[in-house]
Amino acid sequence: MKKNIKIIILTLIIVITLVFFLFYILSSINLKNNNKYKIVGNNKSNEEIEKFLLNVNSYKANIDVTIISNKNENRYKIIQEVRENYAKQIVTEPENIANVEFTYENSTLKIQNSKISASKIYEDYPYVSNNILFLTDFIEQYKKMDTAKTIDEEETVIIELLENNSVYNSIKRLKINKQTMKPIYMEIQDINNKKRVYIVYNEIELNKI
Repeated sequence: MKKNIKIIILTLIIVITLVFFLFYILSSINLKNNNKYKIVGNNKSNEEIEKFLLNVNSYKANIDVTIISNKNENRYKIIQEVRENYAKQIVTEPENIANVEFTYENSTLKIQNSKISASKIYEDYPYVSNNILFLTDFIEQYKKMDTAKTIDEEETVIIELLENNSVYNSIKRLKINKQTMKPIYMEIQDINNKKRVYIVYNEIELNKI
């Protein structure tokens, strides 16, 4: 009788142990799945991001720009508006050049300062959006390059362009949010890997103007 009781108790212990072990495994699997879901969320694939980026033909942005030379570092706040055959940049900071506007339309560049009611017009000026400060400039180069590099991160993706023929604009990187597919920042480095331009996109609307 005592032997049977021992067997029953041992059996119960084994069953309880197995139940707890099974529960632990199932809990671990669910936790991993939940964590995976939280990381991925509504993230778009790199292919979706590339397709969207290549079809950007207009945007309006509020950006912070840092330009670094060998001697100093200058910071600007700029409003950009770009669409087909039209581009505008309005400097809002620093104060000494605030309200200076650069507008390109119909092959003409107009530089205007509303503070002093002064303006100057240049005929047949090269398209002003072919400027390293413009997102569309990066996109046009990306379209032409077969050697672009993609750096994949959990919540972002970085697209890197290499220009061997350029001394000051040798490396360009654009960091993009995987959920919104909007750029976070763009940086440009020279041939010595020194940062020359850094642009932060505080606000940006793509293909809405």
